[in-house]
Amino acid sequence: MGRDTELTNARAALAGDAAGLVVSGASGVGKTRFADEVLADLAGRGTEVVRLLATRAAATIPFGAAATLLGDDASELASAQEPPTLAALQDAVTRRAEGRPLVVGVDDAHLLDEATARLVHHLADPPRSRVLLTVRLAEPAPRPVDALRHGGRCQYLELQPLTRDHVTMLLEAALGSQVEGHSADTLWQVTAGNVLFLRELCRDALDRGTLRRQHEVWTWTGDPILGARLQELLDSRLGQLSDAEHEAVALLALGEPLPRCLVAEMASPEAVERLIDRGLVTSHQAPDDPTRGSETLRLSHPLYGEGLRSRLGPLETADLYARLAGGLAAAGPPAPGDRLRIAVWSVTSGRPVDPNLLVAAARDALTRGDGVLAERLARGAATTFPGALVWARPSPRCAGAGRPRRCWDRSNRRRPWRPRGSPSAWPGWLHTGPATSRWRKPTGSRPTPWPRWRTTTTAGT
Repeated sequence: MGRDTELTNARAALAGDAAGLVVSGASGVGKTRFADEVLADLAGRGTEVVRLLATRAAATIPFGAAATLLGDDASELASAQEPPTLAALQDAVTRRAEGRPLVVGVDDAHLLDEATARLVHHLADPPRSRVLLTVRLAEPAPRPVDALRHGGRCQYLELQPLTRDHVTMLLEAALGSQVEGHSADTLWQVTAGNVLFLRELCRDALDRGTLRRQHEVWTWTGDPILGARLQELLDSRLGQLSDAEHEAVALLALGEPLPRCLVAEMASPEAVERLIDRGLVTSHQAPDDPTRGSETLRLSHPLYGEGLRSRLGPLETADLYARLAGGLAAAGPPAPGDRLRIAVWSVTSGRPVDPNLLVAAARDALTRGDGVLAERLARGAATTFPGALVWARPSPRCAGAGRPRRCWDRSNRRRPWRPRGSPSAWPGWLHTGPATSRWRKPTGSRPTPWPRWRTTTTAGT
């Protein structure tokens, strides 16, 4: 589903002059399923197909992955004092085809033992035999496999994640009816088009009832929840991480995108390099910024962040947020986007924070149309000082427009009074403009004849 062009190119590669085809891609992108489709099509056309499955366990034994290829001779070959020549092994394999074209398919070829890898390299010998290999992107492989991948004898095909339209088609084919558009968008964004993650996430959602069929349309409700199977897949993909690597991916899970220089300083430059080499973290060039550097880091898949955040305890999360806020603030004068992130991280971690920063960040939130976040930050600034003021004035949309302004002291709400001077001259003045669409009276204020109010908070008197 969604791989018609790639399937056509794969058939052409295995029918032409190339020694075979190497299919590469990230974990879970659908390499195994794609190779199965190609091999099944070849078998239906009369080609002799032999499949090998490489595993980490079999890689410890010479010709361990070639057991199905060599049959009863595999154990004898492993214990022989003088191993047979590759030419003799190739002849033994090609005789099985009885004159028909032969294609040897190897799944996860990067896990082959060195002896089997040399045999597979020798079998890439058209027209007698060809190979179809799947390898994981950015994973080290035996030298014979790397020679096939990069040497030019085999054609190379890198599978990309499914597009939004292809994910919708796949969901509708699997579920049997239409999928609501927003739900399809959510599943595509969360899984980033990864077929394996999509399957496991939908399976868990069906079990939990968050993916349900209503009026012949499938709808997703709630936030994505990682089931045990999907969490195991994510853990196996992340693998064993050192302390510095775990710290780096945890920081990115909470704060991505982050400047590379910041992550390297808080974790270690070597850990960042290893994570990029393993394909767990991606690096992107940002516009030149002499303060923070021009390179930013992200986790390579959205679900990595979901899995990592679910494993962090509340104390560790608060500590990481505090370190992120302090590190980004120490990098120099914050840009508006960074200022908002520093304020949110600081409030979330519970660390002391300049109330004027919170008020400025609340203005940034209003500019982005997020009234809920603006109110949260404004309340954080107000609670910093017991005598912080809540300023109210009538909305221009209500009948009281143009009447004198009044202010309520939060520490003593019983009596309204009129402030002196212009409110715009007060430090930390915040005005909740029309972008918030939140019209209400100040909490705890005295009843007044004015019907509706806009509220603002100041960081000081």
